[in-house]
Amino acid sequence: SFWNALQSLITNPYLFFDKIIIERRNIILKNLIAKLSSIFYKNKIQKNTFKNKNFENSVGLIVIGVHGNFRRKGIASTLLNVFEKKCKDLSFKKAHLSVKTDNIFAINTYKKCGWEVVSSNSHSTLMTLKF
Repeated sequence: SFWNALQSLITNPYLFFDKIIIERRNIILKNLIAKLSSIFYKNKIQKNTFKNKNFENSVGLIVIGVHGNFRRKGIASTLLNVFEKKCKDLSFKKAHLSVKTDNIFAINTYKKCGWEVVSSNSHSTLMTLKF
């Protein structure tokens, strides 16, 4: 999934200007540096990297978006269904994502596709989908 995300950014450079990518650039850079460091130096990722037993055998959905001109046509649901099928094919047991709490449209779309809210605060809502 890391390599797919990196490939998407490289093959779709306009994503670098996406509002969400810009807002999360610090965490993206931190994760990129940690991943590359672990590859090139064959060290384990730093101890402060997020670890939680609730996410074992789980995959994270990092970014999904549909251009405003194409919303409300079932594209997001289709993308989520393809994501779910690929996760099942790879034997993951569940998926997780984080979405801005004020993004009600996205939260409702995820719920319609079977995602459940795990926790929420004023900034973000954590959701999971069990396969």
